[in-house]
Amino acid sequence: YLQRLENHFKWFSFAEGIVKADNRKILIIDGQMAFTGVSNLGDRFLTLDSFHDVMLQLYGPIVREIQQAFIDNWLENSEKKYSEHWYLKNLSSLRQWAHYNALRFNCSLATAALLQTSDTRNDIESGILHLIHKAQKTIYIEHAYFFHPPTLKALTEALQRDVTIHIMIPEKSNVELFNLPNTDNLRQLMETQQAFQRGLVHAYLYSGRQGTWGYMAHTKAISVDELHAIVGSANLTHRSLKSP
Repeated sequence: YLQRLENHFKWFSFAEGIVKADNRKILIIDGQMAFTGVSNLGDRFLTLDSFHDVMLQLYGPIVREIQQAFIDNWLENSEKKYSEHWYLKNLSSLRQWAHYNALRFNCSLATAALLQTSDTRNDIESGILHLIHKAQKTIYIEHAYFFHPPTLKALTEALQRDVTIHIMIPEKSNVELFNLPNTDNLRQLMETQQAFQRGLVHAYLYSGRQGTWGYMAHTKAISVDELHAIVGSANLTHRSLKSP
């Protein structure tokens, strides 16, 4: 089936990416609070009848890193020439804000890092693979579009370390081409578990709710051993993880 897709629909040109695109979802407010994650600014993502998504609301020093990433992208694509330090004049230390909000929401501070895929950086793929390789007990993974052989290989190796994998994909994708590779990856993981009799695979197909858009799980998230997680906008495809 994949060979037919390549022959007739040039599937791999879509999956590997030939167009530079900005798939980020970033909102920074006053340099002190940031939202990032999966949801786009559209009705199918933000209404009651919408995709199943997740976003992060962040405070602390990580906000400055996200803002810097926005500024770098802005400067790279802007025709107007700005002074190198024009954006620093209104920024101050965020540590006080971080502690204030930790007290305000009665929570402890967590360590956060910014991962990017761009013209010069390829952090996200290496971060996901590193996270899977670190897993000792459990992996929870929910992704909308899964066609990335390195990730599949890392998950099969985790099974051979007796790791339990909980994986969720949409039963019906909004991008129809992914219906086959999504479920095929589940099949391969299950066959690996049965062949080696190591680890365990809990596979879930998200069917959602009634409505126009509620059927689709659009989340891109992975957590390991209940200690570490990566949540963002990057899909498990070469187009998202390899091209800018």
